[in-house]
Amino acid sequence: MLKSSRLNTITYYLSHLLFLLVPMLIIPLIISLLYNEGNQLYRAYYFAILFTLLAAFLLRTLAQKNKIEINLTTAMLLCAFSWIVVSLFGALPFIIGIEKTFIDALFESTAGFTSAGLTVFSGLNLLPKSIIFWRSLMQFLGGLGILTFFLLIASRAGGATWQFFSAEGHKFNVSRPVPNIFRTVKILWGIYILFIIAETVILKLLGLSFFDALTHSFTTISTGGFSHYDQSIGHFAASGFENYILFEYVIIFFMFLGGVNFLI
Repeated sequence: MLKSSRLNTITYYLSHLLFLLVPMLIIPLIISLLYNEGNQLYRAYYFAILFTLLAAFLLRTLAQKNKIEINLTTAMLLCAFSWIVVSLFGALPFIIGIEKTFIDALFESTAGFTSAGLTVFSGLNLLPKSIIFWRSLMQFLGGLGILTFFLLIASRAGGATWQFFSAEGHKFNVSRPVPNIFRTVKILWGIYILFIIAETVILKLLGLSFFDALTHSFTTISTGGFSHYDQSIGHFAASGFENYILFEYVIIFFMFLGGVNFLI
């Protein structure tokens, strides 16, 4: 059984995480509205946003308002629960919007947020644009966004502040980043966004649509590898794209950059 103080800490910070997930769910809703994808997709995002908000408020209400301190055990547990909770709520658009089973939706969401990249979906090119974008955005967030959450929360935690970082620091593998936590976050996001912009521009210049270039950049830099074609990037060769070899080299190069330690 979890100690009450430890459970309180985990509950408190999970509410923070869910509050951060809400604006992320608004983005595919906007995409869905732009592409006029219909009421079922709209409802999927409305309900996902509503359920996530309600869960966040419930967790915040349950958490007692006292001094929150982090130790290594609590940090490790919070990391584990964070991945589970964000994957559960991230699966809602798949369940409601495209009527996937709970297991398939949860698998896809987990593969997205953890940047594992495995998929159980087929007929990807037939899926709504907003669902495709949400899959890619999950990997984008999984690549650095959740690490940012841990860094920012660490800056507010008393005691063993950097236990969060040691539990989930894979992009910046040092015992302690630069002294100012916000500067650390700016450096990480600056590198991450720069890579995404560069890859998107290059892929667009080589002939991909902006949507394809952006979503593939999201999943390349995170090293997750989600594509919205069943053949993955082999689709470009099979479809007769003139620069398909260049697409593959660009994606390989930026995936390599995404896998390199950001300290370098």
